[in-house]
Amino acid sequence: MSDKIAIFSRDVEPNLGNKIIYEVTEDDLISLVEKKWKTAQVRASRLAAELKVFFGWAASLRGKEVSLTVDPARRLGDLRFPETPRSRKLGMDELDWFLGGLAQEPRHFRRGMLLWLLIAARFSEVVFAKTSELVHGIWTIPAERSKNGQAHRIALAPWGLRLFHSNSEWLFPAEKVEGPRHKVGTKPEIGFWRAWKKWPDDD
Repeated sequence: MSDKIAIFSRDVEPNLGNKIIYEVTEDDLISLVEKKWKTAQVRASRLAAELKVFFGWAASLRGKEVSLTVDPARRLGDLRFPETPRSRKLGMDELDWFLGGLAQEPRHFRRGMLLWLLIAARFSEVVFAKTSELVHGIWTIPAERSKNGQAHRIALAPWGLRLFHSNSEWLFPAEKVEGPRHKVGTKPEIGFWRAWKKWPDDD
């Protein structure tokens, strides 16, 4: 989420931060991305991608707390800027630090973070998972919870299957209420900045 806030503060807020989200147009977004391209071509691609995902969320049922009826960023994918593919792997020392720190956490947290590490899924895909999504060793993330809008299937190895086990409808049930441990708020927000903050972290 820190990167998304940085993108908003650095690139979006100076130009569109005071606008009501429903007033933002496609031309506004194209102008914003092209302006960024003049000084940072790689970051322009990142900005266009973030805007496309954000407005796609805001105009979808998942973003119904914003209830945007028209997605002004739906054609931003047509803007192409050169970008070097990113490659990031955890080293053995980093894995040692991660597992050492995780050992001190509560059991449900250890289980969730280990599963997250094993399958490299997005945060929302893990914390909102239902045990019924696992069938014959295959975990199917439904299209409505997938970033690209398509069902995503992951074959789990024995350790992953054990970590996926839960006695509840939810993979990680909340302690005091019915539902998953992590919930996204539902209060309507209309300001661009407030809507951006409502955007789930790994959409």
